[in-house]
Amino acid sequence: MNNKKKKMSLIKKIFIGLFLGILFGYILNALGGKECYHIKEYFLPFLDFVGDLFIRLIRMVVVPLVFFCIIDAAVSLGDLKKLRTIGLKTIVFFLVSGMIAATIGLILVNIFKPGIGIDFGTVKQVITVSPLPGPYETILNMIPVNPFASLASGEMLPIIVFSLIFGLALIALGKKAEIVTSSVKILADTMFHMITLILGIIPYGVFALMAKAIGIYGFQIFGPVLKFILVDYLANFIMVAGVYSLLLVFIASVMFHNYVVL
Repeated sequence: MNNKKKKMSLIKKIFIGLFLGILFGYILNALGGKECYHIKEYFLPFLDFVGDLFIRLIRMVVVPLVFFCIIDAAVSLGDLKKLRTIGLKTIVFFLVSGMIAATIGLILVNIFKPGIGIDFGTVKQVITVSPLPGPYETILNMIPVNPFASLASGEMLPIIVFSLIFGLALIALGKKAEIVTSSVKILADTMFHMITLILGIIPYGVFALMAKAIGIYGFQIFGPVLKFILVDYLANFIMVAGVYSLLLVFIASVMFHNYVVL
């Protein structure tokens, strides 16, 4: 008989956190929500703190993960020609897939209009629309003027370009850069381990975010917000099952025989 208890999967914990957050948020809303002094001053700030803590931890690892992993992947190729080819293809793929994703999003938004009905009360925000950059400006924007500023602001495309060029330089240095390349690999593995640690708090973050939303807005939030979520999932499904699958078949020459792409 196996005495070891089977650990609950993360997805189950997330769903438990989701439903408990809905239940707790409903109780807070029924007791008065943000109109109740004790809920407004004690419960909602704590839930807001836990939710923001979760989001900040996730955002904390994204940029260094991309930076170190791309450098590590580039160095692992060990060939400047391969790196130049793969780097160019990566940038082109990033731009093309980004434009396709934006087009799909704009089409679905104009068809379903998911934002209609969402009321954030008296919150107002001035939105300024900037003109789209031209092709030359777009290419120039891919090159970071200050890579540290791009890392600090989380500008992904300049980070990717800088990481690829950095990896190319390490390959060109050869044995001289062995200390740096081994350190980068260790740092990339460290970032993956950090993500593993952060994944453990996802159920608590989901609980706090859901409890706060329901506690303030009640179940009315599920109307327009649920529509927004469904449209978002539809866009992701079209992008993954449609666009990425076609790219895998016609560009990467990956054939699907007994698999269903979901």
